[in-house]
Order: sequence, then structure tokens, then C-alpha cells
Amino acid sequence: MTRTRITLPLIALVLAVAACGKKAPEAPMPQAADPSTPTARPTSTPTQGTDEEAARRAAAERRIQEALSRVVYFEYDQWTLRADAQQTLTTLASVLREYPDLRLRIEGHADERGSLEYNVALGMRRALAVKEFLADLGLPATQFEVFSFGEERPMASGSGESAWSQNRRGEFNRAGGR
Repeated sequence: MTRTRITLPLIALVLAVAACGKKAPEAPMPQAADPSTPTARPTSTPTQGTDEEAARRAAAERRIQEALSRVVYFEYDQWTLRADAQQTLTTLASVLREYPDLRLRIEGHADERGSLEYNVALGMRRALAVKEFLADLGLPATQFEVFSFGEERPMASGSGESAWSQNRRGEFNRAGGR
């Protein structure tokens, strides 16, 4: 009996070890491709799609930044839009139509002549004139907010028409910190 108790577990162990040592079935050998059968090739890789999307987003951002860098200028003590300002705003409007989620902050500026209060009010009238023109081109007024800096942020320093003409302007930034 003692011999049977030892022999049976020993046989089970030998069979278990033998079963583990079996080779996995071999994979079939690849066959030569038939030249008449078309092979499927991927048209794009996953990273290529994301690269293309990133390139589109970068191009859109460049287009938006270029549009926002435009400036419109005003005559002395005026808030009516000059012909060149209207042309600039028409171009800006076409970009804004492409990106309807883009909210714009229109900033009005004035030169140093006049009181602080007067120049803030003048800058606001200029910003509102720009907003009204863009709304007349079919853009929703809710896409814009207006703000006046008056004479607080001059583009050019100095006292004289060359500096003043640069400071009588309207500029654009993204509204709401976007």
C-alpha cells in the first residue's frame, strides 16, 4: 500500500510535466501573395488624423489672430467710420462668420486731447460704432462687448498729429478671456 501511495502521485506528476512540455501548434506558413489580389493599405494612421486636426486648429487660430490684430482709425473728435475702417471691418466680419463661437471685445481709444471723461466717452462711442457696423453686416450683437480705454493706452507717445492719429482707434480682443 505504501508503494501505491507513492506511485500514483509520482505518475500524476510525470503526466503533468509531460503535458506542460508539449509544443504549441505551429502557425501555418505564410503563403506567397497573389499579385492579382489587391492588398489593403491604411490610408492614414491614428496619429496622422490627430496631426491633421492639430494643423487645422493651428491654421484657424492664426487666421483669428490675424483678424484680431487689425485696427480701425478715426478722425479727430469723430466716431464715424472712415472708408478704410469699413473695409477692415468687412474683412473681420467674414472671419467672425466662420467662427460664430468667437466673442469679440471691441476697445475704443482716444488721443490725449480733451478731458479724461470726454475721452472715455469718445472711446465708447467709437467702440459702439464698430459694434453697430458689424451687427449691420449680419453678425449677432451678442457676439460683441464694448469697452473704452479713452486716452489711457496710447499706441504712440508724443504730442502731435502723427502720434494722435495712431491713438484714435478701435482694437479687438477675445471677449471673456478666451
